[in-house]
Parts: sequence; structure tokens; C-alpha cells
Amino acid sequence: MRLHLFGASVTAQSIHHKTGEAVGYAEHLKERLSSVYNELEVEVTAAGSSHFNDAGYCLLPEVIDSRPDILILDWHTTCLATFDDRLWKAAIGLIRESGIKTIITIFPKLSCFEAHKERPNVAQARDVVGGNIFLLNLSLCKDFNPAIHLRDEVHTTSAGGAFYAEALVSKICSILTKEEEVSSDLESPFFLSDEKESIPSVSKYAFGLDFVSCQNISFVVSPDSNLYKPSLVLHGKIGPFSPIVRLLKSGEYLSKISVWDPWCSWTRTNYTSVPLSGPYAISEEYQLEVADEVPAYFECRDQGFDFAPYKKRELLLKSIYCIGGVSSSVCHD
Repeated sequence: MRLHLFGASVTAQSIHHKTGEAVGYAEHLKERLSSVYNELEVEVTAAGSSHFNDAGYCLLPEVIDSRPDILILDWHTTCLATFDDRLWKAAIGLIRESGIKTIITIFPKLSCFEAHKERPNVAQARDVVGGNIFLLNLSLCKDFNPAIHLRDEVHTTSAGGAFYAEALVSKICSILTKEEEVSSDLESPFFLSDEKESIPSVSKYAFGLDFVSCQNISFVVSPDSNLYKPSLVLHGKIGPFSPIVRLLKSGEYLSKISVWDPWCSWTRTNYTSVPLSGPYAISEEYQLEVADEVPAYFECRDQGFDFAPYKKRELLLKSIYCIGGVSSSVCHD
């Protein structure tokens, strides 16, 4: 059996670097399923500190291309309470078309659990269940105990990872043995029609096999149509060296984006969203340039970290995704 886990930081959890404990549900799930299925392959695609509207959507085609027997989606624990409706419909349409049995997981957020509240993206998930799409909603599970299962707002302890894994094993087995029947009624308001042109495309420009240092990037974006505004997603490494960047269109300043964030006292891979500016029916040339501006270091979670040695700030990129268009003619220095 081939299993693909696709999500944000909860899915990214693995072995605790200090204790050596398996804290993430992925590690526990591998262990438990290997005792049930002799030939088990587990692939993990995780984008910590990213969201469905950027990394979740732009990485989905690559995940679908891996053709797993079971796909597990975990995008409901980020701070994005409501998904972009058009992207969510498009993603569900692609998953339905693939025929891959997919489990949308709703893992608990501490604040929501304590308030007994569901966020709008839970309703978005519930509304698309049917056919090859299933739901595992643990958000208000009575057996869940945040004092035991969580170490912060969403990330699990070892006990929490085991708790999630047990629930997933039960769900997976019931699906594969066809014990679980779901409605085949796909007439929900969130189901995408068969009109392929309404699905925002995803294109990818790869700089190479490794990460490339950039100060300035120029590129041309050709939108799918004027129906959906395109956006860029920068796949790279962020850390103490990360800058604030200026976005320009044909040399005219539009906005600035901080690639640095309060967790940038340590280096990690990241997907950074860059909204573009219309009109969207024509090809436009954009530029990203590292600004001579100091990030908000006072917001750093590690108040003792010394940023003084990082005078040279840079973009460290591996690829650029474009949602709703094609990014081409990329050059950088």
C-alpha cells in the first residue's frame, strides 16, 4: 500500500531533536500500518508555516502525480481559517478526477477546542465529502485531551501523535475494507463543475537542483484569464539572512513583502506567497528586489539571537510557483 501525507507543520513533525521521541503522527502512523500491511510505502510532503492557499494548492498536482492508494490532507490547523473558495473547489475537482481515496483530516486547534468552535474551513471540508473523499474530524473529539496530546496550539506530543495515528489507522482500514460507505451525492455547493478553464493553473520555474542566492529577480507572468488574479509562491530557505523585498511592475513600485519572520533565528525551507497586481488579462513584467531595510528583528521569538552578523540579506530560492498563470523569462542576479 502506498500512502501520501500532505500538509503543513503538524504533518512535518517527526522525531524530537532533543528527546528522540516520535512526536509527529507520521512516524506513529508508519509504525502502526507496517504491522497491518506488509508492503507499505509512506511519502510525506509537508510545508511548515505555509497554508492551503499557497503551498497547499501549488504542490497538489505533484502530490496527485505520485498516485498513492490513500492521500491524507492536513491543511486545517494553520492560521488560515477560511480557504480561498475558488482554489478549494479546484483542488477538490482535481482530487475527484484523480480517483485517489483521500482523507481530509481536521486535527484540533487548542483555542477552538477549548471554545467548542469550528472554523469556516471545517464546513468547507464537510461540504465536499463524497465519492473518493472522506473526512476524519478530531477537532471536537471527546477523547482528545489537550493537556496530554498537545505541546502548543496545534503541535503534538508523542502521545498526541499516537492518538492521531490510531484514528487514521482505523479510518484507513475501514475505507480499504469498504466498511465505510459515503454518499455519492456530489451536488454540494463546493463541488467544482467539469469546466477545466475554471481551474487556476499551477506552473513552476526551477532554478536548479540546489538553492540559488538572489538579490534581484525579473520575470513575466501570463495569467490564465481575467477570471482569477495570479499569485507567486517562492520556494526557498528562510533564516537570519532573509530580507524584506520590494515588488515592482515594469519598474513601478507596488508593495513590499517580508520574507523574514519571527522564527527566522533558525534556517528552514518555506513557501512565501507574493500577491500580484492587475490587470490580469495581459502578460506583465514584474521584479522582486531585496530592499535596504532591516526586518522587524524585535519580533523574533528568540530574543537573545544576534542578527548583527547578517548584514547581507538575500533571497535563497529553489523554485517559483505561479498560481493562475505562467511565470516565464526569469532572470536574476
